[in-house]
Amino acid sequence: MVLPRTLVSRFRLTQLFYRITWPLASWLARRIPPGRIRDSLLASYGPLSLIALISWWATVLIVGFACLGYGVESMQGVPRGFFQELYLSGTTFFTLGLGDEKPQTAITRVITFLEAGIGFGTLAIVIGYLPVLYQAFARRELNIVLLASRAGYPSTAAGLLTRLGRHPDESRLLAALSTYEQWCAEVMENHSSYPMLAHYRSQHERQSWLASLTMLLDTCAVLQVGFENHPEWHGAVEDQAELTFAMGCRAVVKLTTLIQPPAREGYPDRLQPARLAYLARVLSGSGLELRHDPESVSRLNELRQLYEPQVFSIARHLLLDIPPFVVESEMFESTTPESAVRDAEET
Repeated sequence: MVLPRTLVSRFRLTQLFYRITWPLASWLARRIPPGRIRDSLLASYGPLSLIALISWWATVLIVGFACLGYGVESMQGVPRGFFQELYLSGTTFFTLGLGDEKPQTAITRVITFLEAGIGFGTLAIVIGYLPVLYQAFARRELNIVLLASRAGYPSTAAGLLTRLGRHPDESRLLAALSTYEQWCAEVMENHSSYPMLAHYRSQHERQSWLASLTMLLDTCAVLQVGFENHPEWHGAVEDQAELTFAMGCRAVVKLTTLIQPPAREGYPDRLQPARLAYLARVLSGSGLELRHDPESVSRLNELRQLYEPQVFSIARHLLLDIPPFVVESEMFESTTPESAVRDAEET
């Protein structure tokens, strides 16, 4: 609950909690037509699940100490039922000190003393836990909004590359890719330490942590393929794009292992030949001549296979949308002050 030692273990109560509750919530959400009601239901699951998770842990501790006390007193012939032990355990854990039920043996007094300390410590942990969780969520949202301001609404690889193509400064591009690499690492670390963050929806429509992560992977995949009119990018830029891509892929794989979406075969092709040709035309309009010879296309498809299956599995499981590489011209909103204000008014 606080900081797990390893990402994967055979049994964790937090994972068990979400494996039980999320299928129920998603089952209900799938029966609601897409819209604000469904989005509100999915958005409320994350905060409510945190409250329920804390209650889950408290219940497990109370029942566990009640079982210990009941077992010890039963062996020593103390005539007290299990529900009385459960009541004693609950009042001890929450340090109520009512006094109507008391431990009858020396061993149960020690157990009661330990439970009171653990209950008080749990309260302190929860008080310190919530601000840390909020800070992790706020940092994630900050970077999502910054990416959206650079990549358009919805955020796409074409939108981000178009902006980069307007000012093809190598040092600026390297700094941006390095920042995106760090963000991918933060997403992996925060979601591994705090699994409930995966269920916290973005506060802005048409945006999510998974969509932003996918958009960055798309962008790095295209940068690794390269552009014909920017040979200076073949060295340091492609190397940094490869590093950012590797970190993004690692984050996707780790989160897939953590979330454990059900295995499903088949997912749509996000970059069919016609769509790839359209992407090349859009980038060409911003001064980027994408390599789209057969070898480059094959390379791009190989890179996509490293993350798209996992991304689609997570998206289907969490009911999130995956952005395309490029949207149609009549749907695409370039990132201008006017479009940013319009999007803020809509959300």
